[in-house]
Amino acid sequence: WHELIYEHQLTISRNLFGTTYYTLVGFHALHVTLGVVAMLIVLGLALRCVRHLLGTPVPTDLLAKTGALQTNGLVQKTLEYAYTRALRPQHASCVLPGSDLALSALYVRSHWLRMPAPLLAYHLGRKLLLRTFARAEPAKPTQA
Repeated sequence: WHELIYEHQLTISRNLFGTTYYTLVGFHALHVTLGVVAMLIVLGLALRCVRHLLGTPVPTDLLAKTGALQTNGLVQKTLEYAYTRALRPQHASCVLPGSDLALSALYVRSHWLRMPAPLLAYHLGRKLLLRTFARAEPAKPTQA
C-alpha cells in the first residue's frame, strides 16, 4: 500500500484506475468480512446443535467465542426449534410435535436464502401444484 500511494501516487481520486482499484478492493474486503461473520454464525449454530442433539462435548470457551451460548433473538430461537425437530431420525418413534412444520419451514428457508421473493413464490407454488396433482405412475412389471 505504501508503494502504491507514495511512490506511484495511486489514490482513489487520482484517475479511473485508482477509483476502480480501491473500490474493488474495498468491496472484496467487505465481502470477505461478511462471509467470515456468516460462517461464524453457522459454526455457532452447528456447535450448539451437535451439543444439544448428539450430546457431543464442545468446550465452553469455544461456544462462548462463537456466540453459541446466547439464546436471545427470535430468529435464533426459531431456528433452534426447527432444527431440534427436523434433524431427528426419520422414524415414527422420533417424531416430535411440529416436526412436519419444521421440515417445511427449513425447506422454504433454504430456498429463500438463494432466491428472490417473486421467484421463490413461483417455484414453491409450482412444486405444490405438481405434488398435489401428480399422477401415480403405473407399477412396472418385474422380470422374473
